[in-house]
Amino acid sequence: MTTPAQKVGILLEHLTKAVTAYIQPVKGVPQEAAIEKEPLIDAPANAFTLIESILLGAEELEDMFAVVKTGGKQYRVAENDTLIIEKLTADAGEIVTLGSVLMIGDGDKVTVGAPFVDGAAVAAEILEHKRARKVVIFKKRRRQNYRRKAGHRQHQTVVRVTEILTDGAKPSVAKKATAAKKKETETTDPARPDDLKKLSGVGPALEKKLLAAGVTTFAQIAAWGPKDIAEFDEKLSFKGRIERENWVEQAKELAKGE
Repeated sequence: MTTPAQKVGILLEHLTKAVTAYIQPVKGVPQEAAIEKEPLIDAPANAFTLIESILLGAEELEDMFAVVKTGGKQYRVAENDTLIIEKLTADAGEIVTLGSVLMIGDGDKVTVGAPFVDGAAVAAEILEHKRARKVVIFKKRRRQNYRRKAGHRQHQTVVRVTEILTDGAKPSVAKKATAAKKKETETTDPARPDDLKKLSGVGPALEKKLLAAGVTTFAQIAAWGPKDIAEFDEKLSFKGRIERENWVEQAKELAKGE
C-alpha cells in the first residue's frame, strides 16, 4: 500500500517534470514527450491540466480516516499513523480499541456521528509508555516572602493505528496477540510455588530460605525422611523447627487439599 508520503512524492515529481518541460523545453523533443507517464497519473497535453489532474488524483488517493476521541482530546488518524495520547491502562504490545469515533471518511463518503458513529472503532497497538517534558510551576507573591516551585510530567502512551473498524467489526490482530502472549506465558513462566507460609512457624523469611534451597511445593516437604529433615535443619539453621512444628504431616495434608 502506498503511504501518504510516497503519494506526495509522486505528485511533486510529476509537477516538477511538467513545469521544467514547459518552461525550458529540450531542443528537438516535443513538450509532451518530455513528461514521463507514471501508473498513477497520465501526463496531459499542458501543464495546467496536469496540475488539475494532480489535485484530483490527490483527492482520489486519500486514505480512509477517522476522528477519534480519547483522553478528552480529538485526533484525526489513518492506518499506520503513530500518535501520542493520554496514558492507557494496557501493556506494550497489546491491541486496544478506541470506541469514541466522531467521524469516518472514506474517499467521498463521510459519516458524522451523533455524537459517535455506531459500530465504528479504531484499533491501535501500544508501542510504549512514557512521560512528557517537565512543566515547571512557579508561584510568587511579592513582598510576602512566598515562593513555590513544582514540576509536572504528564504520563503518555505512544500508539500505532492498525485498523479503522466499521459495522461493529473486531480487530483482526487482537486474537493473534492474545494467543501469542498466552503461548509465551505457557512456555516461559515457571510453575508457581506453593504458599509455604501455610505451614505453622513459617513466615516470609523462612519461606525465602526454603525457596532458595529449591523447596517450592508441599509435596517435596511431605516426601522428606529423617535424613532429609536433619540435612535441611542443619543447612538452613532451623534448630529442630521441622520436627517441632511437624511440617511433614502438615505438608501431606496441604498437598492433598490442593
